Amino acid sequence: MWKQDRASTVVMAYNDDEPHLTNTLRQRPDATLNRVERFSGLGRFKVIKKLARFIRYNIAEIRLKDERFVFGLTVS
Repeated sequence: MWKQDRASTVVMAYNDDEPHLTNTLRQRPDATLNRVERFSGLGRFKVIKKLARFIRYNIAEIRLKDERFVFGLTVS
């Protein structure tokens, strides 16, 4: 489980989909949403929901590259 940096008690549940999605982002950096969806094998709604949470918790980031939005893991 991840806690948000703020003093709030918001937590993110962790199941089998998260490691699968992080592995996809690690293996395919700078992938568009469609490619992340295709290579992860997860449904579009699940990918969008989990990417939004990853961005909120600073695990992943969205960038503009060559006039397209791409996703990747945040470099720590």
